[in-house]
Amino acid sequence: MSSRRRLPAVTRAVLDPPPDAATGAAVAAGKALYHTYCSNCHGDSATGSGVLPDLRLSDLIKSPEAFDMTVRQGSRVDKGMVAFKDEISPQDLENIRAYVIHRANEDKKAWAAASSG
Repeated sequence: MSSRRRLPAVTRAVLDPPPDAATGAAVAAGKALYHTYCSNCHGDSATGSGVLPDLRLSDLIKSPEAFDMTVRQGSRVDKGMVAFKDEISPQDLENIRAYVIHRANEDKKAWAAASSG
């Protein structure tokens, strides 16, 4: 057995968010709500905590229905994701989703700029 084995190349996750189409007011409201309900587990600025998912990379942000099923309805309670149906209204949830989409698009642009220059 050779001691010169190579580790696999490290690849960066691919950010593929939906378009950032929300108003600035919706994103700002979502940011405040995110920091109230989500950041303790999912990290500051929606970047992931290292243990729990990085929401910027999640396909759930592409679907309001899937996001609602996970966050409000509790479809992942068996995996440790609590349901926030009593705490977060449907509009508040859409604002949180708008904030996460906004952050994903910001970082997608930053990553592209860093890799091209």
